[in-house]
Amino acid sequence: MPANKEIMEILGYLEGRKDCAVFGGFAQFAHVGVKHSPDVDVYVKPLKVLDEMTRDFIRKGWKNYERSKNERTTWSRLRKSGTNLDIAYSKRASKFFFGDVVKIKVYGYRVPFISEEALFLSKIRLLASKDRTMEKRKRDLEAVMKLQKRIDARKTVELASKLNRGKQIHF
Repeated sequence: MPANKEIMEILGYLEGRKDCAVFGGFAQFAHVGVKHSPDVDVYVKPLKVLDEMTRDFIRKGWKNYERSKNERTTWSRLRKSGTNLDIAYSKRASKFFFGDVVKIKVYGYRVPFISEEALFLSKIRLLASKDRTMEKRKRDLEAVMKLQKRIDARKTVELASKLNRGKQIHF
């Protein structure tokens, strides 16, 4: 799937960074080739990086159309020419996503992504979401089916335990 210039701009910006990791649909594209929508989701660590990235992209002509915060997550949603960039920070997600960030070369850029195991668990959670569209569920299921053949079971259990607030999970 060809990338538009906005996605290329995002990837160029993220190349070589150690304070973020791409997740969501673009991560499933990078890991297993499942089609993505025209957006990129990025977790950052620490929180100040969210503000830094937001400012940097606004300087590049992106519009900040939403800044939100709830008890768990703070995020900025930016848009340019129909492409969305969601930048999020969550203390809990920092423990979950940043334990095993991997660099993947996509469209010529080496970009940090969440691990296959983190992607697998996050997509399973999204499959159970009532708010998920059928189109996204279909792509999520395709990614889960491909990932289950590739993931490391021990790493997956360790990550699931982190999500379970550190309580050990036994199968």
